Amino acid sequence: MFELEVDDAALPADSLPADAKAAFSRSRSNLTAFSLTPWKEHCTECAMPACYSTCDLYSPRRDGKCRRFTHGIEMIPLPDHPQGYIAKVTFKRWGQLMAYANARLIPVDQAVAIERRVRRVDSIAASWPGSSISVAGRRGIPVRMAGRWKQRVSEG
Repeated sequence: MFELEVDDAALPADSLPADAKAAFSRSRSNLTAFSLTPWKEHCTECAMPACYSTCDLYSPRRDGKCRRFTHGIEMIPLPDHPQGYIAKVTFKRWGQLMAYANARLIPVDQAVAIERRVRRVDSIAASWPGSSISVAGRRGIPVRMAGRWKQRVSEG
């Protein structure tokens, strides 16, 4: 599970070379189970929220957090992949891909069903006009709620 609720933009499927698509598509036949891990955009020098006003590299996302990847986490649709997509990341200075992982394995069919529900929630949160709404100085409330829900889903 990637932090797709922030942007929810998909790249065209042909933006990935055919041999790479084939390799990712073959991965499903080798899987019996996988762990649900919510991956996030993060910064190696993070000192939030103070860095939002002091760091020259701060670039706000829809939820007010810092944009540490050039275009966020970009989705490339891939129907034959267990998640239905793969993610593309282009790192900016100090950007890192971070996750709080767990070792709980879920059978592929069950994990795929959960991933589908997660993608629907991601899409709803990304389309909600929450980036312009501020509650106690915090923007992107739907995006934040979707992220917290995904964390709970992954923890089981």
